[in-house]
Amino acid sequence: MTDLLTLGALDLARHIAAGDVSAYDAVCAHIARIERVNPSLNALVADRFDHAIAEARLADEAFARGEPVGPLHGVPFTVKETLAVNGLPHTAGSASRTAVHATHDATSVARLMGAGAIPLGVSNTSELGLWVETDNRVWGRTNNPWDPRRTAGGSSGGDAALVAASGTPIALADDSVGSNRIPAAFCGVFAHKPTGGLVPLTGRYPVVYGKARRYTTVGPITRTADDLAPLLELLRGADGIDRGVLPIEVGSPADVDFTWKRVVICEDPGMPGVTPSREVRRAVRRAAELLEDRGAEVEEWRPRQFRHAADIWLSLHHEAWGMNHSFRDVLAEGDRLFLPLEFLRLATGRSRHTMPTLGLALTERFTRGAIARIQRFCAEGRRLRTRLNTVLGEGGVMLMPAWPTTAPKHGRTLRHPKHVVYAAIHNVLELPVTTVPMGLGRDGLPLGVQVVGAHGGDAVTIAAAQVLEAGAGGWRAPRLRQMRQAEPGL
Repeated sequence: MTDLLTLGALDLARHIAAGDVSAYDAVCAHIARIERVNPSLNALVADRFDHAIAEARLADEAFARGEPVGPLHGVPFTVKETLAVNGLPHTAGSASRTAVHATHDATSVARLMGAGAIPLGVSNTSELGLWVETDNRVWGRTNNPWDPRRTAGGSSGGDAALVAASGTPIALADDSVGSNRIPAAFCGVFAHKPTGGLVPLTGRYPVVYGKARRYTTVGPITRTADDLAPLLELLRGADGIDRGVLPIEVGSPADVDFTWKRVVICEDPGMPGVTPSREVRRAVRRAAELLEDRGAEVEEWRPRQFRHAADIWLSLHHEAWGMNHSFRDVLAEGDRLFLPLEFLRLATGRSRHTMPTLGLALTERFTRGAIARIQRFCAEGRRLRTRLNTVLGEGGVMLMPAWPTTAPKHGRTLRHPKHVVYAAIHNVLELPVTTVPMGLGRDGLPLGVQVVGAHGGDAVTIAAAQVLEAGAGGWRAPRLRQMRQAEPGL
């Protein structure tokens, strides 16, 4: 059973297809693991264990009859609660949606199920997926499996914590501000943010409109880099509902050769007030050395627009949503939201909202009226997008931190809100990014590096992740002793 908890999804599927292990055993092993670690993590917030076990038995019966099976036959997975799983809560961490249950499966969920995968339940998120710590008024706070005093990141912290703690080989998450990449870096696992418009958002809440649909993506969090490309192949492509999906060909990591390809080191993006730690910078350089060993040409480069990354991110969002729509509207969910009153309620413990989401709404309030400023930084963002696509070209990548440090203690991200822009800037640039674990820091916590590619270069960033996994060791299981520290009575 222990081996089942260390296999990647495709390896697990191959063992099931070979008859070495049953789908029932695979599902039950991961359920048992979740039941063991979730009291300290608070990562899975609603389960469908009984249904999953029944589906695993049916999968084994179908296999015994010789029926065709999918590439993920019998493999368990979890889903971020912002994505609909029929019959399970679909609150997106919003207190106004506590009674909402999904009546259908999101397209991305349905596609994995169609390939034979079995959902175990839904995982925790930040309120409406709007901050980098997984905490909300509905489900509470998720802890990092490496140290329960630390954040698992957000808004996909539940998913990343479960993958890191061997609770699931696959987690399905959305990413709008680094939402799957930052948690992956904090928890020591792999995550891929696809090129904007590659994967349908159908069944995702909050609903995203217009150009902003390319700024939010759905992608996998995994234990191994080898699982990323097959999962992306299953997830991508039009579903006839989401009109924002684009016909993008991404190729295969197997066809990627880094000989003479450009690898750009950006160990310190130069964003004002943000300085990466020495060990984070060393992790970026180590990643570059591993790709250089494969024949890549390594150089340092820091785009000047990165100095204005926060303004670019916010301005492009203003432009995409339109001046008649706002983050505050998303937070209000059809009701009125009077910010001064909400901050007063927050101070007295009566607000249904969290500090990060109210802070984002307040920041937006003071920036939306500056039309000329918004236009200026939108233009800077488009120049940066063009420049990165030109520099990286076909087969090149840029290496940079996912966050300036290892996972901070709970609540500390509010002291450094600009840190999120290391990851968030690539959402509005619509570029593919893969987060890769690069060992542990001096504090014993995971170090993570982002691999950024040109538009449509998903196969390239995933191929780079495979090289880095081979050289740096990839995912490693947190010590159980650390997870047990937060369990009641221990």
